[in-house]
Amino acid sequence: MIRKKPRRATEDGPFEAEFLSLLAHELRNPLSPILHSAAILRMLCTDEQQQKAIATIDRQVKLLAHLVDDLVEGARLQRGLVTLKNQWVDIGELAQQALEAMQPKAEAQGQHLAAQLPTDPIQMLCDPVRLRQVLDHLLDNASIHTQAGGTITLEIEARQDELLIRISDNGLGIAPDALPHVFNMHSAAAPTAGSSVKRLGVGLAITRSLVELHGGAIRAESAGPGRGSTFVITLPLVGDPPRKNIEPQQAPAVPSLRVLVVDDNIDAAQSLAELLALQGHVVEKAYDAASALQAVETFQPSIVLLDIALPDLDGYEVASQLRARPEFKDVRLIALTAYGSSKHRAQSRAAGFDGHLTKPVSIEALKRALADKE
Repeated sequence: MIRKKPRRATEDGPFEAEFLSLLAHELRNPLSPILHSAAILRMLCTDEQQQKAIATIDRQVKLLAHLVDDLVEGARLQRGLVTLKNQWVDIGELAQQALEAMQPKAEAQGQHLAAQLPTDPIQMLCDPVRLRQVLDHLLDNASIHTQAGGTITLEIEARQDELLIRISDNGLGIAPDALPHVFNMHSAAAPTAGSSVKRLGVGLAITRSLVELHGGAIRAESAGPGRGSTFVITLPLVGDPPRKNIEPQQAPAVPSLRVLVVDDNIDAAQSLAELLALQGHVVEKAYDAASALQAVETFQPSIVLLDIALPDLDGYEVASQLRARPEFKDVRLIALTAYGSSKHRAQSRAAGFDGHLTKPVSIEALKRALADKE
């Protein structure tokens, strides 16, 4: 009898994808109660020194969540599973948003941010989320490799049918033999000369893939160690932009709501419930599917924040059962889960969920979800 050799994870796409999904789930889950507890402390605390400590917790949790997203995103890009959602965007506004988001970190590191942005609007057909991700990655990379007192510069220039984006710094620089490999996955795992910081080496690989998805190209330049570095992106400017820009509408203020939080992670459920209560909502908690179904009847929530991985029935089955009962047709169901892939989002929609939030969810994203009436 011929025995088949067991398949390795690297040879089995579905197995690898499922493993990454489970890994991301297990890593994201404990981040939610930490993030929400920090938000609660921030709302209750008035001491300046304690506020600084809370801000540190908040930053580090978001960094961990960012690393998890990078690992999953890198794998998805390598397998060609990412598609763009293009729309017309003012590149100058997008760049300004990236600079504003980077400013607190630059100030904390004692670095100076400089910009040369176009004075006239430049409309470009692109995926604003993905292009913003590119800018964020490169600005963050520049900050990591620039000492206190250094300068990070973002320049944007339109040339006929192409857009040039340059992000430069006067930091640690790149050795000549390393330049051809900076965009390779895991190429930056070793510390850069002059720095003790170890990186996963995923961010620049993701950046190149996203630029290439937009039909562009990226290159790295450096005069050597200690002489800074520059990353140059070229993107095509094609098509005719719309005549008028539609201003995004502000999310309406969220009134007091009756919210049921369902999560088998007790810390996550309690911290989220307390945070929502501090925002003026009436909140009830449940830690499994059976208790959740009973609480919907007795508590009569207007919104259910429902975890997917519950110990008895999963969240999809809970949603399906609620949607099968006419008396609960107006209850809004929002998945609040550590599963964030497109497959899981599609399952949420099919089960009857109105929204899907991936842990750890920011307070801003949570407020938008609660205010959304669609």
